[in-house]
Amino acid sequence: MKIRKYDENTDFDKINSWVDNEYTHALWCACRTAFPLEREGFEGLLCDIKASCGDEPFCAEDDSGETVGFFCYSQTPDTQEGMLKFVIVSKDKRGKGLGKEMLTYALRLAFGERAAKSVQLMVFSQNERAIRCYESVGFKVRHTEENVFCYKNEKWSRCNMVIEKEDFSG
Repeated sequence: MKIRKYDENTDFDKINSWVDNEYTHALWCACRTAFPLEREGFEGLLCDIKASCGDEPFCAEDDSGETVGFFCYSQTPDTQEGMLKFVIVSKDKRGKGLGKEMLTYALRLAFGERAAKSVQLMVFSQNERAIRCYESVGFKVRHTEENVFCYKNEKWSRCNMVIEKEDFSG
């Protein structure tokens, strides 16, 4: 696997195909852009988070060169804490260890090239599969905010998960 910068000309359609229902869309981006995902809205979101937090979008490619994952990364200079956002794996590749592998590469980037001291992310409590994946690379729940997101008639809780550099074994 390799991590590379997101290419708006070739990657949007792939990512869009992975987010094929409202529930997945809400779990993935907390409805920060409209469903169904549209190029203009997604590119606008990426520009907004770049301007406000310095986020950079990345894609993961498997050994055959197929794009299999996406995430954004930013880092707070004064604390050296990184932040992963919008983590997703191709829907037909889920459950095969690629999420864990992609996260390992993302954390190598954060702790190596970017010299982060820790990396955090947010995940809805309902996304148990993602939580297990994050825990498999060493993330731990730092705190949970109860009932902070409304999806249809449900109230979802949001977990803040973190991994410290010294706890990363990848």
